Amino acid sequence: MLLCTSQTKIDTINDNSTGYVLESAPDYRLRIFNSLSETPLDWDIVQPAENHFLQRPYLSVVEQYPPIGYEFAYFIFYKNGSPVGICYCQLLEFKAGAIRDESNNNAFARATQYIKGYLIKTLKIKTIIIGNALLTGEHAFYFNGDIATEQQYALIADATKTARQHFEKSGEKFNGFLLKDFEDKNLKSCGEFVKRGFHKVTFQPSMAMEIPEEWNSFDDYLAAFSSKYRTRAKRAFKKGKDIVKQDFNAERIRLNHRRIHELYQGIEAGAGFSFASLNKRYFCGLKERLGDDFSLTGYWLDEKLVGFYTTIKNGDELEAHFIGFEPQLNRSHQIYLNMLYDMVREGIDKGVKRIIFARTALEIKSSVGAVAEEMYCYTRHWNNLPNRFVPKIFSYLSPVEEWTPRNPFN
Repeated sequence: MLLCTSQTKIDTINDNSTGYVLESAPDYRLRIFNSLSETPLDWDIVQPAENHFLQRPYLSVVEQYPPIGYEFAYFIFYKNGSPVGICYCQLLEFKAGAIRDESNNNAFARATQYIKGYLIKTLKIKTIIIGNALLTGEHAFYFNGDIATEQQYALIADATKTARQHFEKSGEKFNGFLLKDFEDKNLKSCGEFVKRGFHKVTFQPSMAMEIPEEWNSFDDYLAAFSSKYRTRAKRAFKKGKDIVKQDFNAERIRLNHRRIHELYQGIEAGAGFSFASLNKRYFCGLKERLGDDFSLTGYWLDEKLVGFYTTIKNGDELEAHFIGFEPQLNRSHQIYLNMLYDMVREGIDKGVKRIIFARTALEIKSSVGAVAEEMYCYTRHWNNLPNRFVPKIFSYLSPVEEWTPRNPFN
């Protein structure tokens, strides 16, 4: 494994078996683990009851079937010997090649593409992600309710320095941190990160849709549309009428996992930004561990699997996860738009309050009722000189999607 637990004293902090003392909070201790199986039941004591993404079943799937190049770390925070907080981390070598240029093919764009291409080949940062690159939203850490939000964020900020020292003593040097994703309402508390030299950066916004209580069926959703968007939806349904949809159980996912992965890779290869390349066994693992809270819906045309989408019911939210389909059939059968409508149908049927459509394809998601919600990340390079240029590097390399927000309800 990449990481190992150090028994060496780091500066003024204790070894990992008893917990490291945090710099600005000496009454707290931090323990670091490199595998979920190594974490004690203290993790389960703290984990939130309504969030799959910080619970063992989901996290064990990601660890057992990891994205290519990923490893993991788990933090447990203690106060007076009692566990009070947990934090999930992913460790990888971030490459600018994860960001793909989609510029127009003019002279300036070609010059820009050349410069970006050079950076893509040379920029590599061994990174600790506080959070989950496979998800959108605040799924990085959780503390007991009696710890103030500002204190929680200060503890996470302290933990980044402690973790860096811990890994260096273990023989691994990480020179970058990325803390993701934070909502507008928590920006004040994120000032704790800025105090430690982190920079605020943004990628694409998350797209989310609230489900009103009065929507008891998909027909109620369509009835709320303006006539223009209702006509558009009916046209999409007509184009997709020959598609046969099927919910996959674990066995069917296993039987079709190669084709599912092939469809996923086709979409992933064309994405403007990709932090991770999924393990082909990931979806089967989710179905086995999460049961009915994970759904994979297959789209069949002429007895051939031509598309799929996945969702995870997470408390009162439905998380639109990964998809795949044959792009050449999208226009003729409106596959992607039908998938978005089907996710809304599923969310209403399952009684959730919100659907999280995640990033990318912003305009078409807004056309089914999703609204952009800005998410903020905080990043830093541990060397002061390159850290000064981090915001400019992210701004320069990050893809820009030009889009017009739509509102089907007006």
